[in-house]
Amino acid sequence: MNVLPYVVVAIAGALNAVHSGTNAQLTTSLGKPWWAAIIVVVVSGAFILLGVGVSRESVPSLSSLAATPWWAWVGTACGAVPIITTLLYAGRLGGAAFNGLVVTVTIITSIVLDHFGLLGFSVHHANIWRIIGGLLMVGGITLVCSF
Repeated sequence: MNVLPYVVVAIAGALNAVHSGTNAQLTTSLGKPWWAAIIVVVVSGAFILLGVGVSRESVPSLSSLAATPWWAWVGTACGAVPIITTLLYAGRLGGAAFNGLVVTVTIITSIVLDHFGLLGFSVHHANIWRIIGGLLMVGGITLVCSF
């Protein structure tokens, strides 16, 4: 089993917790969450462009852009919601509650998406173990938010 993808995703998860704190501080310092969001997107875009340059990935063709299903473009707008939500609420809720709630709802939603094979995900049926895992996540975040 190749563990590298798991390690990279785990690092991304740790950075997700870090970025919610740093972005919340950015909002506090600026006092303007929408401008903080613009700064986050611009700086993130610059780093992504750097990655494009390093990887030497070519620009997608117009035909591949045109062939993309309409619902795949919805994700580009959905990406703004976590950014502004982080800027508005991470500092208020605290890292554990904010990130725990995000991860828990992500897991529950993902179980449903996987079960039905929606949005291009492979089908992974919501068996008893996945359902129990989701319920344990709900129980865990309830404890984190309550105490």
